[in-house]
Amino acid sequence: SSKTPKCEIIHKDAISALNRAKTDECKDMIKEIVCLSQEDKLYNTSIINTCPKGRNPAKQFKAIPYTEGVGPLPRVVFLLSVHGRAVRQIKRLFKAIYHSDHYYYIHVDFNSDYLFSELKSMMAEYPNVYFPTWRMATIWGGASLLQMLLRALEELEYVLTEWKWDFFINL
Repeated sequence: SSKTPKCEIIHKDAISALNRAKTDECKDMIKEIVCLSQEDKLYNTSIINTCPKGRNPAKQFKAIPYTEGVGPLPRVVFLLSVHGRAVRQIKRLFKAIYHSDHYYYIHVDFNSDYLFSELKSMMAEYPNVYFPTWRMATIWGGASLLQMLLRALEELEYVLTEWKWDFFINL
C-alpha cells in the first residue's frame, strides 16, 4: 500500500495526479514531489550559470536612435515554432507579420513532416525565411521547447551572422 505523505496535499492538480496514478510506487513519488514543492525544496536555487556571457563579439551592436518616420526601421527576427497540420493558420500568421526587412526562423517539429514539406515549398520564394537543418520533437511547456529555443538563438547569433537584427520575438 501507498505511504502516508509527509505533508497535506491540497493542490487540485496533485490530487488529480494521485487519483490517476496506477501504482503505489507512482503515488509515493507524486506525494514526495508535491511535498518538496510545497516546502520550496524541489528545485536547487543555487545553480551556477556556466553559459558564455554576452553576444557574439563579431556582431557589434550599434545603437541607432529611432524617430517615427526617420531612420531605418528596427529589424526583427520572428521565431515560429510550429507543429501539427495547420498550414492555413500559419499562412495567415505569416501574412499578418511579414515584412521584407524582418527575418523569419521557422522550426517545424520533428514529428510534423507534412507541415514541414508544405511550409518549405510555400516559403521558398522568401529570402528572409530560414528553416534550420535540424528539427527536434518538442513538447509544449517542456524542457525540449527550451532546448530548441536556445539552439535556435545560438544559430541566429553564430551561424546566421549575415542577418542584421535588433529584436527577437518568439512566437
